Amino acid sequence: MKKFLIIISFFAVLATPVIAQEATSNEFNIRVFGSNDTIPPTTPVLAATSTTATQVDLSWSTSTDNFAVSGYRLYRGAVVIATTTQLSFIDSGLSPSTTYSYQVQAFDTAFNFSTTSNLVTVTTPDLPVEPVQPVVPLPEANSARVAMRMLDLNTGVSTSSIGVETAFPSRIELRWGRTETYELGYFVGGVYRSDHSFFLDDLEPGTTYAYEIVGFTPRGQERVLVQDTFTTKSLSEIIPIPNVSNFWALQNEQDVDLSWSLPRGIDTQFVRIVRSHLGFPEYPNNGAVVYQGLSTEFVDENILSVYSPVYYTAFLYDTSESVSSGALAVVYAANDGEPDGEAGMDIGLDVDVFSAPTSTINTDRVSPDMLMPGLRDIIVSQDELKYTMEDSPLFLDSLKSVKISIAKESITGNLKSIIATIINPTDNRDNFSFLLRINPDRTAYEAVIASLGVTGRSQLKLGVYDFESFMVASYQSPIMFTEPEARVDETLADVVFNQINLILLGVILAATSFLIFLLVKRQRDEDNQ
Repeated sequence: MKKFLIIISFFAVLATPVIAQEATSNEFNIRVFGSNDTIPPTTPVLAATSTTATQVDLSWSTSTDNFAVSGYRLYRGAVVIATTTQLSFIDSGLSPSTTYSYQVQAFDTAFNFSTTSNLVTVTTPDLPVEPVQPVVPLPEANSARVAMRMLDLNTGVSTSSIGVETAFPSRIELRWGRTETYELGYFVGGVYRSDHSFFLDDLEPGTTYAYEIVGFTPRGQERVLVQDTFTTKSLSEIIPIPNVSNFWALQNEQDVDLSWSLPRGIDTQFVRIVRSHLGFPEYPNNGAVVYQGLSTEFVDENILSVYSPVYYTAFLYDTSESVSSGALAVVYAANDGEPDGEAGMDIGLDVDVFSAPTSTINTDRVSPDMLMPGLRDIIVSQDELKYTMEDSPLFLDSLKSVKISIAKESITGNLKSIIATIINPTDNRDNFSFLLRINPDRTAYEAVIASLGVTGRSQLKLGVYDFESFMVASYQSPIMFTEPEARVDETLADVVFNQINLILLGVILAATSFLIFLLVKRQRDEDNQ
């Protein structure tokens, strides 16, 4: 019987599978933001309190909001001339004897805008001394009135640009509105020239607008050049586009050196870098625009002598007027430490890339009417491949973009931001962060992350923040970035290895059963004797 037990133990050891796994030592992190407040502030009331030949003093009433009013945006015509937290503004440097129109909007911390205020029209008086008028030579007698050579109209979802070329120098006025009364505003050109351009923003998607272009000769002769309509693009025409990648903000004495990479396969119109010292800008107009163009680097000079930390968001625009959710970076002055516990400030992640998916809800910050998503509600996808953060690990193609999304109905409450972060397996400096923002059809919070082009183990961490900048929920899940060929080879190798293991296990079990049968038979024969 002792021999029998030794043999059974020996085969049991042979049947135990041995698993070897090769691990990488480097890590790579990603991060994401979103907003849940959809109620705009009340509409302010605007008034002009004083007017001189070159200056208009404006003031407006205080707006209220369900959370907090963040500031006001003041328009002269259709051009934003100020974004401020004050209730007044002095518009200076104006032209005498010129009519200007003003409106103001309030916006809250989630960047919901109120409706525009009442329209205030002001005509500046003449100067005491009549300025000398420049002599503008007239063309031939047959050009006694304005003639238009070219009209260039480009429409987006919420913006439209209009270019006009005239046969000789002229002054142009543009009026527009939802009806032919052109009630929404107008531009008044003050310079006689042949080429003119106008930019309209804050338009509604999928909406038809009427517009009129009027030309004036230097002698004051007026002619209507165009009376027509244009229709902005609908939200269904807009698809999510990737953010810029490798977005870095590096301290260089008092300057900040910014750099980024443009995603491949995107018809990029421009990149807009927005800065704030109050937190990450969540929208393209939510801060100071420090750069706009097609370059991949910019120096924000001497900013760290004024503010620290400084937050940057990079928004990518394509030619169809789609805008990315926003890539994030933060930088501190050399003598400043990094504050703890505030939204979006924990850029670096100290995580175990081999850990299982986890989620944590801060019950002290979550009220009964708030709904937090579970790991299975957070979708990570590439083309037709879809994971949830509950899956482990997430096998992702390093050469394809990644979309992270949370259905709108899965998350509700007094929330401000969702931040996602990824750590680069090959370079610990690459701690990239991204905003999750509501998509055009308002069904989900999304961010599209351009292909990383690197392979290895990584970690996805997602944090949800409330309006007081406290984290109310956090989620993390391991990621494996692979090359397509390597992934196929690895899959085939795993299949072959598993088949061999099954065959060996079957042979071992059969041999073990046969030996047990022989031992039992031998024991019975000995007992019978």
